[in-house]
Amino acid sequence: MIAELEGAYILHSRPFKDTSLLVDFFTENFGRITLVAKGARQQKKKHNFILQPFVKTNISWQGKSQLKTLTLTEIVVNTIPTKESCNKGQSVTTDRLSGKYLYSGLYANELLTYLLPLDEPNLDIFSLYDDLLTALRCQYDLETSLRMFEFSLLFELGYGIDFNTSTSQEMIEADKEYYYLPEEGFIDTQVANDLLATSCIAFEGRIILDIANHIYERSEVRQVAKAIARKAIGHLTAGKKIKSRELFI
Repeated sequence: MIAELEGAYILHSRPFKDTSLLVDFFTENFGRITLVAKGARQQKKKHNFILQPFVKTNISWQGKSQLKTLTLTEIVVNTIPTKESCNKGQSVTTDRLSGKYLYSGLYANELLTYLLPLDEPNLDIFSLYDDLLTALRCQYDLETSLRMFEFSLLFELGYGIDFNTSTSQEMIEADKEYYYLPEEGFIDTQVANDLLATSCIAFEGRIILDIANHIYERSEVRQVAKAIARKAIGHLTAGKKIKSRELFI
């Protein structure tokens, strides 16, 4: 198989044999793939591969075995918006994230590495990730950007959360409270069993409806949205520890 100039982002890399790297890429048309970057750890060959996270590149690879070889990386025309120019439709060349925006990008990379199956294309998720990186570079509101990404990612993976309807198929009501169970949804506390009452946190319906409408101005909405996202993602990752959360999120 030979693939040429496929749009991609690097998600993760680790040493492979003496001088090479195993690199996880998220590609536009092939999904998450793992390639060998031969000799990438040799000082004299480092210039052959551009292996920076958060930078969109075109990559080429080849090989007949399951583990294929990276043959080329080149940066896509890199006009990335800055915070000052984001609202003006202008852009300048930069590819750096820093501080909490960097940690959030690392979190997104780790999440995609855990949740995306290998070799399954998903252009919608690729676009979501692309949009998140733009939001991080523009330094848009971080909580809103991350929750939008997480909930949209869950939807695209087939685990979307219905923030408008309870498990009994009734509309969420602002003056009621609900428990949340991954893969089930929101359960009215008035009809829930005693086990849920002792093991789950109740969320106000008005807050759930704010999340449904992407209204994150209030701190309590942000806190509940984060709690629900963590619970849903933790269920999918079987409780696997997400290391980048320790940095910031």
